[in-house]
Amino acid sequence: MVKLPKKEALGVDFGGVIIEWTKEEKDVTLSRSNVPDAFESLRQLVDGRFGDNVFVVSKTERETQDKIIAWLLHQNFYKITGVKLENIYFCQKREEKAGICKKLGITHFIDDRLENLGYLSNVGVKNLYLFQGRQNEIQKNIHFIPMVKLVNSWQEILSKLLPSVD
Repeated sequence: MVKLPKKEALGVDFGGVIIEWTKEEKDVTLSRSNVPDAFESLRQLVDGRFGDNVFVVSKTERETQDKIIAWLLHQNFYKITGVKLENIYFCQKREEKAGICKKLGITHFIDDRLENLGYLSNVGVKNLYLFQGRQNEIQKNIHFIPMVKLVNSWQEILSKLLPSVD
């Protein structure tokens, strides 16, 4: 029997990767803006590599989850990106992202917190991308740096995840 290659799957954090941070991280309002190029880049990743295997996996309080879904709907996130509503997952603790990613078979993950990526490395997610990491958070979790690729923009993510067109 021929063994088929494992299907790739992309996981993406929400706060700081798709939506801009505010001083109050729990504040998700309809007026908040998305991170530049996030929606368009996700569409390219859906169309160019990952298909239906793009998931948003976010640590958030239960009371914030409905606000996030409302924001995504208000921004036409699903239509613009091609990411499915049923591909949105929430957890209450940072370390819970690892179990979700393992269950979904995530092979690539983009997060703005190095701590989260450290948990994912423990469950076999091999392609980890730290998006615009914050220096104070990096210093606390510096031992995870060798496991990740640092990226500062969605354009940089695209250059790493999509084959170049010559």
